[in-house]
Amino acid sequence: MASMFFGGISGSATADTFSLGAIHIPMMKKDRYDTDFATTVTMASSIQGLLVPPSHDMVIYALAAGSVSIGRLFLAGL
Repeated sequence: MASMFFGGISGSATADTFSLGAIHIPMMKKDRYDTDFATTVTMASSIQGLLVPPSHDMVIYALAAGSVSIGRLFLAGL
């Protein structure tokens, strides 16, 4: 959930991975999760924020494309 909200606000999966990964990965390792698994979960969750409305990337894409509905992009994200 944290990755979804942070990625939606920042619009950057990279920023999400670096900022939340610094917190999530050590916490998961402390709970005895494998390092590869913790890293993979963090990376996979970081892209979810770009798909969930109100992602500003969707708005920018819709405005740049011209004929794309912002509402339909938000529904597709859901």
